[in-house]
Amino acid sequence: MTKVNKKALGYRIYDAFNTRNLDAIDELFSPNFYSHASGISGTESIKNYLTQLYKTSPNKHFIVEDLIEDGDKFAIRVTVHGVSLAPHEPQPMILEI
Repeated sequence: MTKVNKKALGYRIYDAFNTRNLDAIDELFSPNFYSHASGISGTESIKNYLTQLYKTSPNKHFIVEDLIEDGDKFAIRVTVHGVSLAPHEPQPMILEI
């Protein structure tokens, strides 16, 4: 088994998200991937989820703040920027002075 550069992979994943490169999902994620946060599994589900996200939040952008690796454990801290255009989402307040 080859050693994976987890930090490089973390950056590549969020670069693919930010550039809307859905073709990279098949390369970056395992076919049996499961996201506990979103409840989705598999690469097609990831693509569908991101497609919907890009429709409701076309200016969504992810910034990788920290990548931490300790043995076989790995964590990524990401901030998410953008405004949702979904009708059920609260809209940001805009103040004109």
